[in-house]
Formats: sequence, structure tokens, C-alpha cells
Amino acid sequence: MTTDKSRAALAADTSGTGDGALVGALDLATKVRLLTGASAFTLAPQESVGFGAGPSVDGPTGVRGLKFSGGPTVALLPNATLLASAWSEDAAYEVGQILAEEALAQQVHVVLGPTINLHRSPLGGRLFEAYSEDPLLTGKLAAAYVRGLQGSGVGACLKHLVANESETERNTVNSVVDEATLRELYLLPFEIAVAESAPGPSWPPTTTSTGSPRPSSTTSTTRSAKASGFRRTHHVRLVRHQDRRDGRERWPRPGHARPRRPVG
Repeated sequence: MTTDKSRAALAADTSGTGDGALVGALDLATKVRLLTGASAFTLAPQESVGFGAGPSVDGPTGVRGLKFSGGPTVALLPNATLLASAWSEDAAYEVGQILAEEALAQQVHVVLGPTINLHRSPLGGRLFEAYSEDPLLTGKLAAAYVRGLQGSGVGACLKHLVANESETERNTVNSVVDEATLRELYLLPFEIAVAESAPGPSWPPTTTSTGSPRPSSTTSTTRSAKASGFRRTHHVRLVRHQDRRDGRERWPRPGHARPRRPVG
């Protein structure tokens, strides 16, 4: 997502602050634009510090492209559940390589995958894009997938951190999980993938866990795994508004028109 200009600026920085010096040079409005995004799949570029749009698009079984629908024809690979049935890290690595080729052809910097939530119920609406109910198998395959992607120069985004095992009321459900279960099951695939593949970003869910969108144990676990990437907020978690037409609350995506009245 950084350009040659930003890398050169970092290399020339002698203050010891690195990217902090670049951020410090920006005014508040520009910093906010960098946080909120320009569209569903791109950031707001800031040429003064060499920061590009950094396109990040949906995976994990293909590369959607910058159009949500109607984009170019791309390869559709076997879904994660089918891939997991091979019990092969080599196969997952190869999938990552193929997806990297697809992403580079579309000038995509980050693929939003792999999905490493668990098959905790057959009613899960997105089980096809997650590997299995086993956190060890899931973590190992995810790490291989990430290595395949990032070894070819495309970033991988682990999702959805964490406890995003249900699609029912996915924008409002609160997943209440005790500490032991959270660490031994739901967080373990993320910890394995971070430790064995050093992915770039991770993507939090639209759900909440134990009453908070970002449980403290998530932070401590990613720190213990020495995660060095950034967090990509979900499209619909950024701003909440009251729609004056019907009184319903909506979470518009970045770049979409926003209703006028915010809800506190």
C-alpha cells in the first residue's frame, strides 16, 4: 500500500520515528481520511507521504476485483472446506500463489482472506469459505495459504477476528465466549497463522465478542504471537446513522452516501 515515494521517505528519515514522522506531518482531516476509506475496497490516497489507494478486495476462493459485481472474469477455486479435506499445506500454498497471480493482474494489493473462523454449527451461513471445525488444521492451512499469497507479493488478510461463527443477526449478535474457549478454539487459528506466516492485516467481524467488538484477549493473543500487521475495519462498522425514512439504523460502507442524522 505504500509507494516507492513513501519507502524512500522512510529510508531517509533519521529521527528514529520512521512512519510516525510521516503521519505526524499530516493534518487531522487527512488522518481521518486515511482511516475511513475512499470506497468499499480502497483507501484515500495521500500523495504527500507516498500513500496509495492500496486496493484490498474480497477472497478467499477467488479475487473479486474492485467492482462488487460485474467485474472481470476470474478463477473460482475449490472452497476452503473442500481444500481442507485434502489435509495438505502444499495445496493451500498453491492456492495462495494462484490467487496472487489473479490479484496482481487486477492491481490488487491485499486479498481479504483466508477466512479462519470455525465450523461450530452446520447452520453457519459462510462455512464454505472457512476450513474446518479444527483450530489446528485451520491455522496450519491458513498459514500456508498466506505464505503462498505473500511470497508472490500480495498481502493476505486474516478474517474475521474473532468469534464470527454465525451469520444470523451478524451486525448485532454478541458472541459470549469464556477466556479458555476463546484462546483454545477461536483465537488459536489466528495465532498459528500469525506465528507461521506473518500476514499483513487482519479483519475484525461485524459481530461483538463478550460484549466488545475488540475483546482484550484478542489484543493480548495477537501480541503474544508477535503480530506486526494492521487491522482492517469492516465495511459496515465505521459509521452508524439513523435513516430518517423509516427510523432504521444503517451502517453505510466507505464511499457510499451517508444519511444526514448520526446516532450517538
